[in-house]
Amino acid sequence: VTLKAAESVSFAGESSKAVISGTSGIWIFTGEAGDAGKLTIEAENISFKYGSYINSSTYGAGKGGEVSLKASESISFDGESSKIGVRSGIWVGTEYEEEGAGDARNIAIEAKNISVTDGAGINSGTMGKGRGGEITLKALETITISGTDSNGNPTFVFAGSYSTSENAGAGGKVSVSAQKLQISDKGFISTSSKGGGQAGDISLNVGKLEIQGGASVSSDATNSGGGRITVDAKDTVYLSDSSITTNVAQGTGKGGDITIGNPDTGTGSRFVILNRSHIQANAQDGDGGAVFIQTENFLKSADSKVTATSERGNQGTVKIDAPDLDISSGLTILPGNFFDATRWVSTP
Repeated sequence: VTLKAAESVSFAGESSKAVISGTSGIWIFTGEAGDAGKLTIEAENISFKYGSYINSSTYGAGKGGEVSLKASESISFDGESSKIGVRSGIWVGTEYEEEGAGDARNIAIEAKNISVTDGAGINSGTMGKGRGGEITLKALETITISGTDSNGNPTFVFAGSYSTSENAGAGGKVSVSAQKLQISDKGFISTSSKGGGQAGDISLNVGKLEIQGGASVSSDATNSGGGRITVDAKDTVYLSDSSITTNVAQGTGKGGDITIGNPDTGTGSRFVILNRSHIQANAQDGDGGAVFIQTENFLKSADSKVTATSERGNQGTVKIDAPDLDISSGLTILPGNFFDATRWVSTP
C-alpha cells in the first residue's frame, strides 16, 4: 500500500462506539504463511491523533509488514482516543510461537521534525520465536518524545521480546538520528527481553541529547543479556531527573554496555551533564556491564550516579575519559577586609 500527497496526510477521529476498531488507522497483517505487505506514506506533513494508528502484525509463519513514513516537514503522533484510551502510534509485531515463526518487519520514519507526545507510542514486538523489527527515526532537526496520556501512561518508543521461553526471538533495535533529541515528562526509549531472546541495542546519533523530567533511555533483560546503548552526541548530553540504564534482572547474561562518545573516532561530546540523574549498567546474577564516557567536560551533581554493578556476579567497569578541570588557577585570594562594610560608611 502506497499513499502519496503533495501536502498533508492526517489520520484522526473515531466512531461513536467505544471499540478499538472505531478508531482511524491502517491495518496490515498475515494470519498464515504469506508475508504481509509494505506500507509507504509520503507527504509534506503526516499526523496521527485521537487514537489513530498503524497495525502491521504477523500471526503465522509469514513476515510482518514493513512500515515507511517520509515527510519533507513533520511527522507527529499525539494523544489517545477519548472513549477507551486507544493510543496513537505504530504497532508492528510477530505473535506466532511455533517453529518457523515469521519475523516482525521494520519501522522507518524520516522527516524534518518528528514528535511523539501525550501518550502516543511506536512499538515493535515479538511474542514468539520470530525476531522483533528494527525502529529507525531520522530527523533533520528535532525529535521530541514527551508526556503521558490521561491515565498517566508515558509516551514511548519501544522494541521488545515478550515471550518468557528460552527460544524466544530477539528484540528489535532502536536507532535515532537528529540534530536534537528531546525526551521529557516521563517519555522513554527502551528495548526489553523477558525470555531467552537478546534485548535489542539502542543507538542515538545526535547533535544534542536532552533527557528530563523522569524520562529515560533503557535496555532491560530478564533471562538474557542486556542490549547495548550507544550515544554519539557531538555537542551536549544533558540529563536532569532522568536516567540511561541497562539491566539484567534474573538471567546470567552480562548487563549491556553504555557508551557515550564515539570509540571509532576517539571523539566525545563537548559536555556531559548529570543533574539528579544516573547512568547505570547493572545485573543481578550475571556480570555487570560497562559504562564508557568520553567528553571534553564532565559535570555531575553530588546526587547523580554512574555505576556498573552486579549483586552476585563480577562487578562491571566505569571509565570516564574527560580532562581534569582545575579552576584554582583562575582564582584570586581576596584581602581579609574586602567585605568590611565599615570602610564604606560615612563618618558623621
